[in-house]
Amino acid sequence: MRKQIVFLLVGMLFTFGVLASCQQGESAQDVAEQFMEHISAGESEEAYELLDADMQDSIEVGDLSYIWTALEMSSGENESLTYDKTEEDGANEVVFIDGVFAEGDITFLITVNEDHEVAGYTVV
Repeated sequence: MRKQIVFLLVGMLFTFGVLASCQQGESAQDVAEQFMEHISAGESEEAYELLDADMQDSIEVGDLSYIWTALEMSSGENESLTYDKTEEDGANEVVFIDGVFAEGDITFLITVNEDHEVAGYTVV
């Protein structure tokens, strides 16, 4: 009985450790790709949840879908989104994602802060 309790406790500690490392291991690239996947899929609310407080104060949920719709109206249907690179900008990281649209290419710059929140969203 005592061995079972010890194994159970060790198993629980291991599980908690794995879960904690998974959360901490999320990269800026992961956050930016999630953000863009949500936007391109029309999941504005899910994308909005990834924004930091300052971004949420300056933009509304509907603005995210409006931006995407306007892009598709001017550049055609989105064909793919591909990670390009990540650059450091102080405490933030800027993730470059290349978007291929039917009528041209667009680069997205997603700024991710140290808390793994989207702190900026720029279309180039």
